[in-house]
Amino acid sequence: MGSSFCFAGSYPSSSRRRPSPEETCSYFSYYVSYGWVTKVILKGFRGKLTLGDLPSLPFYDGPLLWLPRIQDARARGGGTTFWTLIILLRAELSKMILCATLTAICELIAPFAMYQLLDYLAHPELAVVRPVLWVCLLFIGPMSRSVAFHQYIFTTTRLIVRVKISMVQEIFYKAMRRDENEAMLDETTESQSANNGHGMPKAGSKRNLKTGQIANLISYDVDAIIQARDILTIAMTLLYRMLGWSSMAGLAVMLLCFPIPTFLARRMSSVHTRAMKATDTPIRTIKYFAWEHAMSEKIEEARQAEQRIIGDFIPLLTLFVMFSCYTLGMGQSLTSATAFTSLSLIEILRSQFAWISRTTRFVAQAKASLGRIDHYFETFIDMQHHPEGPPSLSNATLSRSRASKFKLRNITLHFIKQGMNVVTGPSGSGKTSLLLSLLGETILEAGEVTCPRDVAYASQSAWLQNDTIRNNILFNSAFELIRYDRVVDACCLLQDLGQLPQCDLTLRQRLALARVIYSKASTIFLDDVFPALDVTTAVHLYNHCFCSDLLHGRTVILVTQIPWIGEQADFEVRLDGGVVRIPISVARVLAATGLASRKSPGIPHRFLQRGSCRQIRPHEMAFYEYMVVFGGHKYALFALCTALASQLAFFAMTLWLSVWVGAYSDRDAVDVGFYLGTYAAILASFNILTALNSLVFQNGAWNAAREMHNRLVQAVLRVPLSWYDIIPTSTRNSLDSLLADLSKEVINVFICLVLRVGAIGSILPIFAVPTAFVCVIGFIVGDMYTRTAASVKRIAAESQSPVFAQFSETLAGLSIVRARSGMIDILGRQLGQKLRVYARAAEAQYNLNRWVSVRTDCAAATVALGAGSIALIRSGSVSAGLVGFSLTNAVGLSRTIISLVRNMNELEIELACFQRVREYVDLPVEEEHSDPSVVAPPASWPCSGTIEFRNVTARYTPDGPGILKNISFALKSGERVAIVGRTGSGKILTIIPQDNVLFSGDIGENLDPSSAADCRDLENALKACSGLTALSNPSSTTDGYSDQITPNISLSTQVTSGGQNFSHGQRQILSLARALVKRSKLILLDEATASMDHETDAGIRSVTIIDYDRVIVMIGGEILEVGAPKELFEKKGVFADMVIQGREAEELVTAFKL
Repeated sequence: MGSSFCFAGSYPSSSRRRPSPEETCSYFSYYVSYGWVTKVILKGFRGKLTLGDLPSLPFYDGPLLWLPRIQDARARGGGTTFWTLIILLRAELSKMILCATLTAICELIAPFAMYQLLDYLAHPELAVVRPVLWVCLLFIGPMSRSVAFHQYIFTTTRLIVRVKISMVQEIFYKAMRRDENEAMLDETTESQSANNGHGMPKAGSKRNLKTGQIANLISYDVDAIIQARDILTIAMTLLYRMLGWSSMAGLAVMLLCFPIPTFLARRMSSVHTRAMKATDTPIRTIKYFAWEHAMSEKIEEARQAEQRIIGDFIPLLTLFVMFSCYTLGMGQSLTSATAFTSLSLIEILRSQFAWISRTTRFVAQAKASLGRIDHYFETFIDMQHHPEGPPSLSNATLSRSRASKFKLRNITLHFIKQGMNVVTGPSGSGKTSLLLSLLGETILEAGEVTCPRDVAYASQSAWLQNDTIRNNILFNSAFELIRYDRVVDACCLLQDLGQLPQCDLTLRQRLALARVIYSKASTIFLDDVFPALDVTTAVHLYNHCFCSDLLHGRTVILVTQIPWIGEQADFEVRLDGGVVRIPISVARVLAATGLASRKSPGIPHRFLQRGSCRQIRPHEMAFYEYMVVFGGHKYALFALCTALASQLAFFAMTLWLSVWVGAYSDRDAVDVGFYLGTYAAILASFNILTALNSLVFQNGAWNAAREMHNRLVQAVLRVPLSWYDIIPTSTRNSLDSLLADLSKEVINVFICLVLRVGAIGSILPIFAVPTAFVCVIGFIVGDMYTRTAASVKRIAAESQSPVFAQFSETLAGLSIVRARSGMIDILGRQLGQKLRVYARAAEAQYNLNRWVSVRTDCAAATVALGAGSIALIRSGSVSAGLVGFSLTNAVGLSRTIISLVRNMNELEIELACFQRVREYVDLPVEEEHSDPSVVAPPASWPCSGTIEFRNVTARYTPDGPGILKNISFALKSGERVAIVGRTGSGKILTIIPQDNVLFSGDIGENLDPSSAADCRDLENALKACSGLTALSNPSSTTDGYSDQITPNISLSTQVTSGGQNFSHGQRQILSLARALVKRSKLILLDEATASMDHETDAGIRSVTIIDYDRVIVMIGGEILEVGAPKELFEKKGVFADMVIQGREAEELVTAFKL
């Protein structure tokens, strides 16, 4: 076993788990060859991999083991995240420092051996040691470096996984127990001036914790600095021994130029700030479409491109200065051993310089992340539970935050135990806040509150998990078939689940209700579960849920706007402006109704489809197709030419050095100025061509991103609405950020590889065949890796989605989760299992990289060994300069092959993203009528609101069941038509939907986003609605989770994201005002007053059903009855039954009889 460095612990004695291959492999396999991964490579090469094909997770990386470890480390680390991770991972960090030091030493063995070999070829009579030793070191050096470096990376990647699984769990448990209300005031105060200048914290800033950056800080960046320091020190020592004080001149140049990347970073950061300020004011589209991150990535790409150019230029300038001082200043002859060994060392310095440049940026980012996480933990306040007891409040004053002006004041309520308790009141009166106060989700400023520890709570906005419908109803409870069938039937779910391929809004609310009813909690809180239900469904649900033995012996507190439910309750309370107005005790015991069990299907529906699991492998022409999108075929050819020219210039510098070195052996006097000047000219050409190459690719990337973005937007806007129902929200930005860079790198590295192999073969033709053979072997290994890595990366990506989905969805339903006793621990264990799957996939992905890197290192070391051997055998027949040129390329072949294999793998994956975008572009669009005889309507159309349906059949999806079945009817201009029917019968043809969405901004922007209406029209529409109870109440506020208040609504009143600072009823009123501003000829309302209180609903309607011109009754997607209300009532059909069961039955029956 080779796991002694990974975990200081022992096997669980009672574990019967099967050990992973990593735990049982040999020391050679663990530390050198990573042979336990070979089985996965071979299987992935033959076909697609699944999670079960990956090696199992070693026991010492189990997520549940690392949670108590990080909690203990934080307690001992003084609370700071940096010292917490240092204590947690001290063993791994020690190993990484050791491996980094060994890598630094081994990195320089090959250049040292090459110097000694070239010196021997030039002066064989002075040799003290046999040259075979130096040839062997050309192989031993790279292989030793490979073993040490990849053990360093292996430990690093293992540390990344451990940091992630530890911190995700720690933050999850902290978030579950965090009192957001107490912590909100301090965080808001601190961020008022720092975040956006408007006194509002950035959305999501508390939870958008970049744990990956924290892992990089500890596992990559800190040790990268240590390793770079060692390599730079040793390399400069060797350069000094060869070049004397001229190496110090080169060091001075490097130190003087080192601030340039930092200067560029600051300058681009300033540009970024100014750009975002500019886009925030006149170009508000960027804010509306959340393009801030994309803009930031674009500017970051430009900055990285400039830094790469500087990173290439500075080491080469250093080399030029050193050679100038050595030949002109010191008057020394430039030998092949000195020149090409210096070139090899400068190549190492070049890579380390780029590493330090990247590391500096990563350290700054990770430091900011550490500060954010530290702030999160510093402001953590543990949520305080109310004393356990029956739900009651005694002289309680409560608020959502210390700064909130709206409060529940002097509330004294003692709800009836094992009874039906109803809370009513106008919209924004504090009904939801009352339930949250009982659950401990608000701040208790005075008085006393008691509540049971286990409460089943259904919020006004239905909260569901992205899981099967059955699992949502069970909510981690044991499955009982009879009870489950009764609950599904009582909540009227069977018929809807059979009709709809996805859940509509009312179905979501009833699923949340079913979850509560199915639970065995003794106390139930229900927040307005009846909106948008038709009368028949509402009555069925009330009778079969609230009047049955499903709730027998349980305390129920129900928020509702339906008057007749309150009349039948044991206890009713009315709130108005945060104050109790009417507490009523109703002495009526409801009889339980027995129900027959109905057989329930498995109901395996999910709410969203998961991401596409199929593996997309780009076809051969995908890369060229992407290049063409740069700007056409000519632009793509020009980009390839700039890449070829820059690489030829780089090789010309090395070749010119061999010519310069050879001049000393051909003649006595050498014109140093000529050779140095030519070298300077080639150097300048190289940097100009490199800069041009980067600019061409960056400009092409912008063109391609803009073109593909425009095509994508046009395609997505034209797809059928059903497409949005089945495709989960995601992002497609990798096309912008990686593909252009990878394309350039692959082209440049491929050209470099061809030139390196050509250089070796032209000078030592006998070595061309073995070099080509080794390269072919390297590419075969790389292809095996690429095929496997694509599958493993897909599995790793898919394994992360459930982790973040559970994290985000649990935070969205935090009050529901915390209300249930023991639910936090259950969800925490589920999170641990999902993290275990992620860790298994992530470690397999990292181990694949080690497997292929070790083998390509071995292939390249073999090339160097062969080149050195042939050079030694043929010493004297080839000039020392050309031999040095050949050996330099042979030693550098290792990095070239590794870079090409890795970049081609990443390019293939990113090209799959490009093809996926192409698939989006080719999505089927909505059917368009292309009849040339159809005349385009004028701008004033429609002049009237007449609509006619003729034999219309419709479905949500092409292969789904019909939701409208051969319906025909006509709506005349000026006619008021009511479409009624059971929930799910096909009435939803809406402009004002049941779920009213408001956008960030002010009220004026929400009423008229296009800014086409006059301010007077907006004010009139707002005044028309402000006379309603819900908006005229001076103390009205949201019953949701925001602490912001909206006491005096005007056009300038700010709206937070999604309108969360307004109650559901207020949002519906504002949506109606938006419809008034639109002045449409046709207005369709889908239960647009469902969440309003009774008075507001009546104020908006101002009429009853009898005042409508016609009524259309729909059942199961078919029209059953059409006619005037009184005519249909007299027929004693379906409409008459709905009237009799409605909440206004007496008034309507009396009106119909007049």
